[in-house]
This record gives sequence, C-alpha cells and structure tokens, in this order.
Amino acid sequence: MEHHPEWAVNAADIPDTACVLRRVPAQGIDADYLPTTGNFRERDDDTGTGLSITYWQSGQDERDVLRFEPTFGLISIVVADIRFYGLVIVRVPLVGNLNHCEIFGNITQAARKGMKRSSRWVRSPPSLDAALFGPLDVHQAEVAPRAHPKS
Repeated sequence: MEHHPEWAVNAADIPDTACVLRRVPAQGIDADYLPTTGNFRERDDDTGTGLSITYWQSGQDERDVLRFEPTFGLISIVVADIRFYGLVIVRVPLVGNLNHCEIFGNITQAARKGMKRSSRWVRSPPSLDAALFGPLDVHQAEVAPRAHPKS
C-alpha cells in the first residue's frame, strides 16, 4: 500500500502545537480507560484514504466529529506527536466537518503507541462512567508535545 498518495501534501498551516481530534468507540478502550492502539491503525484497503482526524479549533469541531457517532468518545492528540513519526497531516474538508484531515504515512506500532500515550480524553463515551476517564482535555491554542522523546 502506498503510504503517501501524490495529492497528500502536509498541511503546513496546522502548527505542531495544535491538537487534533479522533473519535473512539467504547469497544476501542482498554482496561486502563485508554484508547487501544487499534484506534490508530491505518486502513487495510487501497482507497487512498488516511486515518481520519479533525483539526481542533473550537467546540464546533467536537460537535462535527461526533455528529454521526454520538455514542463515541473523543480524544485529542498534539500534532507534534503525530509528525514526530514522519507522518503527514493532510486537510481533507468534508461537508459538515470543514477541519477534517487525514494522517498519511507508515503508521508503525511505535507511532500507534506514541499517539495512544499522547492522547487525552475530551469526551468519554456516554455509555461509560465519565469519572473513570480522569480530567478531560479542553481546547487550547497551543499545547506542548506529550509523548515523543525530547530531542
């Protein structure tokens, strides 16, 4: 599978200090109430689509991501913690989610573990006790990397 389609150009306007959102189903949560690494697995098809995320600029983005999946939880990941693994974030706006993006590249096991470590809960799945998930993340304009080794 090609990891970077020709049209997949890194969104340089999204700063490393920003966060992106990814939805997580209740069955995609481990015993420690963390998203499993399976939530960051690249698709096994040749459709040319990457791993779906949304650039988090406001509360509207949270609503857009969960519009068709209200039973899912929502996590944030710092952009630097994605790009650290050589992954590319590409803007792919959708009707109803204009900040939608996709991650392209070779999403290795190390990258999946790094994104898992970097992730913070924004919203727990409604079917589970929110108190089990600890403090929830709130939108911030800039965030320091959370998971990758410091250079």
